[in-house]
Amino acid sequence: MTRGSRSDAGFLAFEMAAAMALLMAIVMSVFQLMFWWHATAAVDFAAEQGAFAAKVENASPTAGHDAAAVILAQTGRVGPPPGGSGGASITVTYTADSVIVEVRGTSPALTPFGNREVVGRSVQPLERFTGREDRN
Repeated sequence: MTRGSRSDAGFLAFEMAAAMALLMAIVMSVFQLMFWWHATAAVDFAAEQGAFAAKVENASPTAGHDAAAVILAQTGRVGPPPGGSGGASITVTYTADSVIVEVRGTSPALTPFGNREVVGRSVQPLERFTGREDRN
């Protein structure tokens, strides 16, 4: 039986270490993508629910903000927007005939490149009661 030359000693261990590092990087990237997707879905849903709560006639001025904050608290971790502190920022803007709710935050970071900004925005028409005389 012959053995390989001395110059090949330890090369298999190096190959395994490199392959395992690459495999771990791929697995971590998949999990980071899932964290980003979850944060994106959470801010989209929070913005939508906030707009639905704010568009109702005679809704309180904070109804949209409160509804979005409840959804964010229930759906998981969304960090503050870049340069912010605390939790995700929620902005509710009323126009003459609509309400706009925007939720900004960041996805949780598992990898060094994972802390990405996520933005959810929803625009809903304001509900107005109209009498029979207003319909014609």
